[in-house]
Amino acid sequence: MDGERPLRILFVEDLPSDVELAKHELLREGIRFTAKTVYTQETLLDALPSFHPDLVISDYAMPRFDGMRALRLCREHDPYLPVIILTGSMNEETAVACMKAGAIDYVIKEQIERLPLAVCRALEWKADRLEREQAEQALRESERRFRAIFDNVNDAVFIHEVDANGMPGRFLEVNRVACQRLGYTREEMLTMSPQDIDVPSQREQPPAIMEKLLRTGEARFETEHVTRQGERIPVEISTRLFDLSGQRVVLSVARDVSERKRLEQQFYQAQKMESIGRLAGGIAHDFNNLLTVINGYASMLLRGFSPNDPVYDGLRQILDAGQRAARLTGQLLAFSRKQVLNPEVLDLNQVLAEIEKMLKRMIGEDVELVLLLGEGVPNVRADRGQLEQVIVNLAVNARDAMPEGGRLTIETRRVHLDEDYARQYADVRPGDYVLIAVSDTGIGMDQEVLNRLFEPFFTTKEPGKGTGLGLATVYGIVKQSGGHITVYSEVGLGSTFRIYLPAVHETTAAPPRDTERVETLGGRETILVVEDEEMVRGLACRALRDRGYHVLEASNGGEALLICKRQRQPIDLILTDMIMPQMSGKELVERLRREHPGMKALYMSGYSDNALVRRIQTAAEGGARFIQKPFSLATLLREVRKALDER
Repeated sequence: MDGERPLRILFVEDLPSDVELAKHELLREGIRFTAKTVYTQETLLDALPSFHPDLVISDYAMPRFDGMRALRLCREHDPYLPVIILTGSMNEETAVACMKAGAIDYVIKEQIERLPLAVCRALEWKADRLEREQAEQALRESERRFRAIFDNVNDAVFIHEVDANGMPGRFLEVNRVACQRLGYTREEMLTMSPQDIDVPSQREQPPAIMEKLLRTGEARFETEHVTRQGERIPVEISTRLFDLSGQRVVLSVARDVSERKRLEQQFYQAQKMESIGRLAGGIAHDFNNLLTVINGYASMLLRGFSPNDPVYDGLRQILDAGQRAARLTGQLLAFSRKQVLNPEVLDLNQVLAEIEKMLKRMIGEDVELVLLLGEGVPNVRADRGQLEQVIVNLAVNARDAMPEGGRLTIETRRVHLDEDYARQYADVRPGDYVLIAVSDTGIGMDQEVLNRLFEPFFTTKEPGKGTGLGLATVYGIVKQSGGHITVYSEVGLGSTFRIYLPAVHETTAAPPRDTERVETLGGRETILVVEDEEMVRGLACRALRDRGYHVLEASNGGEALLICKRQRQPIDLILTDMIMPQMSGKELVERLRREHPGMKALYMSGYSDNALVRRIQTAAEGGARFIQKPFSLATLLREVRKALDER
């Protein structure tokens, strides 16, 4: 319901007594509503646009009309209009048909007391669908803005890879101005590298420039570009190093310094590029808030079931998926700054076993997934999120290569690459490796395709079916992890990708699971929770209250100050978001500590900027701590307890 407006319910029912019974149950549960009743197709079609219902409750069987037809008409009118089927009896087959057709729930009239709960769930479903649509629209708009800015910058802009030797590699993307200025098509530019457009006398600069770029993350220098016709253009190049989905890339902006009158315009363009970085940071922040809620409530639900319960495995999968998503959140900031990678010692067999179910759902039922996990396979050191991305990308490519179904085999084993093998591949050092072989029984590839397989934006798929970045990303991640990749394929006989990662003789660290026992992490202290995101605030407050804490909550700094003025008992800890409208968490803590010097502070934030974390740790005195969103409930309770116990 919007504000105080009563809920509008449209009943599709031919028996007035059943309508009155349903109304009675809703009123008994305190649901305020206005209602309208129809029982024919014609009156339903009139009521939908005139009554504007928030919810439709339809009988399944009526003399001249039926619930399935009513359901279809409602879905055609508004796909976000929830429909509940109310029926005298329903078998399992009919119930499934209703749900497949779009019904949110069904209620047996003999169990009419379930109706209020079904109504609440239907409204939650509607709100969730609308929120998801808004989020997707915002993401599409951000992508459109990026492309519009990138292609309309008045300077030449290049994005190129960094090869295994730390030197400039192929162009991954160029803008319209770069092509026009140099006289090449975009397709031609994507087969070239920065050395191909530099004047010969300047081609000795890249080692020194790249060394500075790799060390500091940015560099600025002057050179001359040579056009297709041989014309020299003096340019000033500003570069920044980024980590784009596990692949090191360089963004270069080349300014034509022969036209100084463009300097003001160049500054304006630089400001627009900076705005993209801020937009990416905002998206990552909101995503981290959502993941905090998803993972938190999944953890709460999981503790209510035993491992033998059928629901347990599904909740475990939700939580595992949320945790994998949390590890990938930092990739949203790849354009705006250099990412901090998290390499760790991994057991590849364990990684594959944990994502097996996800892979099966992804490749579909017509593709058989076979895991051949070798014994005694050593560990490797890699970023877990990147490694999972490599496996997923290869699995998706294999699925697309088997349109009629087939077999996808993923094999691991220990191998030793000797001197003879290393002489065949310049990027390989002799030693012990772990092999991941991904094989399919698909259509295969000819030599022409194999020669260009890892080129960015090269794809054999139909327009709209692929970006051509999947295998380029795989190649970059493997190289960045110190590994080596080869491909063998024949037309009609399938393909095999072999990835070799250096073996390490270290043991994996057992990560803390969100289902660990947290019963001892409670207390009786008073905690003030300040968070502008209602869902995150609700989750944190519920978790703390469940552990015995006295919890006060505020949605912003102003509310927090008022609460502290009214609160007679001392507040032991303030748990506050770092970035909030009007007043930051740091400013709020500083103001509160003037009157409550003994109050402990625990900051939380969804931004992954390491500089922000350092500012929190150095600027906030008196035992302040920091927790990164998305956090698990166990982590939250641990950090709260640590903050309270610190002297």
